[in-house]
Amino acid sequence: MTKRVPIKEIMTSDELDEDKKNLLVATREIRDFASEFLSLPENESYRTFVKLNRPFVSWAVFAAPELSLKLKEWCYPFIGCMPYRGFFNIKDAKKLAQELRKEKLDVTIRGISAYSTLGWFDDPILDTMLNRGEINLAATVFHELTHQKVFVKNDVTFNESLATAIENKGVYMWLEKNYEDKKIADFENWLKTKNIYFDLIRKTRKGLSTLYTSDKSQKIMQAKKKEIFSEFKTKKFTLFQKLKNEKTRDSENLDNNAYLGSIGIYYDLLPEFVDLISYCNNDFQKFFSIVNDLSLEDKEERHKKLKLMEACNKY
Repeated sequence: MTKRVPIKEIMTSDELDEDKKNLLVATREIRDFASEFLSLPENESYRTFVKLNRPFVSWAVFAAPELSLKLKEWCYPFIGCMPYRGFFNIKDAKKLAQELRKEKLDVTIRGISAYSTLGWFDDPILDTMLNRGEINLAATVFHELTHQKVFVKNDVTFNESLATAIENKGVYMWLEKNYEDKKIADFENWLKTKNIYFDLIRKTRKGLSTLYTSDKSQKIMQAKKKEIFSEFKTKKFTLFQKLKNEKTRDSENLDNNAYLGSIGIYYDLLPEFVDLISYCNNDFQKFFSIVNDLSLEDKEERHKKLKLMEACNKY
């Protein structure tokens, strides 16, 4: 936080190449767009820059039992319980991962390129956010600002699915406002492929859930699990040829229960939020008003009401 500098200042230095400087120029427009068109917070977040000189700002460790999809949780002050443990040092993340594997847990480590302090501080643009181009930069800014707008304690799936819905719709609107049809079509095709991947994960998790709740012996479950993940890995490899840089997000990507869970939190409620945006005709003030009301419900009732929504009005 103390290393932050104004974006204007970094533009005159030799610390970044021209491509990344151009991304910082775009950041100012992306940031203004977020508040004007998506009703996201208007503050000083993502108007300053910090150079970290490492691939990720942090690393998240996810873990789940060998024959269960339920992610292990860690609880923190203020934000509640989360299905991962974060570290700013990869060595610390790997140390915990090793300890968890000794407990016979499935473990995966994911590299994180950005974060949100939930409005407590003005979050900076990090050099880790500049590694995958303008579209990803815009998506990240929209995603993290959504966490500032709405954050529900102890409900990571609600939070991440909401932020993913806003990032996807926001990027489309951003491209529609600033670029030609081809770039929009390219994004739509990329998003379609990514949704196919989400659907693959959904189906794989469904198959595993059926397996893990069956009365089969542990030995049979282990063998069937291996078959399911072998099929998943083959299909995933094919899709990643189209989603080229997506696999770079995974610092230690093992295809297991923990990995599926680490992706699942971003899409489990995504279709419902996408539908709600559509019902509201892209009126994000109305949309967030409804979301804020939902955030006051208990978790089970919140998810239930979101799934039952068929119009842009209070349930």
